[in-house]
Amino acid sequence: GLLIQTPNGRGEAGANRDCFLLDPTLNSVLHMNMFRFLGVLIGIAIRTGSPLSLNCLAEPVWRQLAGENLRPSDLTEVDRDYVTGLLCIRDMDDDQKIFQTMELPFSTPSAKGHEVFLSTKYTHITIENRHEYVKLALNYRINEMNEQIKAVRDGMSKVIPVPLLSLFSATELQEMVCGSPDIPLGLLKTVATYKGV
Repeated sequence: GLLIQTPNGRGEAGANRDCFLLDPTLNSVLHMNMFRFLGVLIGIAIRTGSPLSLNCLAEPVWRQLAGENLRPSDLTEVDRDYVTGLLCIRDMDDDQKIFQTMELPFSTPSAKGHEVFLSTKYTHITIENRHEYVKLALNYRINEMNEQIKAVRDGMSKVIPVPLLSLFSATELQEMVCGSPDIPLGLLKTVATYKGV
């Protein structure tokens, strides 16, 4: 229950349809302890070299676990239409009638698909506040999983020196935790035995 399917997976479009994100709505004490325990398991996998089958985590999760900041392009990896929709709102013609007829609420869908209101000051997107809306929406989605990521990194810190993770890319971290996705044919031949052939 700690993971949710990517928006691309739910919408069956774009990349990373088979991947998962950390559920940003889970922030109770119990859930935070569970995220910390996941971090402990990840740390043990790194320390012992015993891989975990966590290849299902999406690239943005690995980027944040490695200590990198997310970019808008990372959101596109898991939610194909999100950034495109924000750019459409930002670059819309300066025609007040369009915004009045559409009456878009000043909210954004979360990674889980729930509507999150971004301001108590505004109820709808207008021509005057559209740039602020885009900035707030992008900031919300980029930082949506920060609490959960912090809990996982706290768990990892019980086993490994987390500050040293900044030396590795997200892909390298994923390989340390999950093992190499490529199996060398020569190595496979050296350990394979055939009986009754």
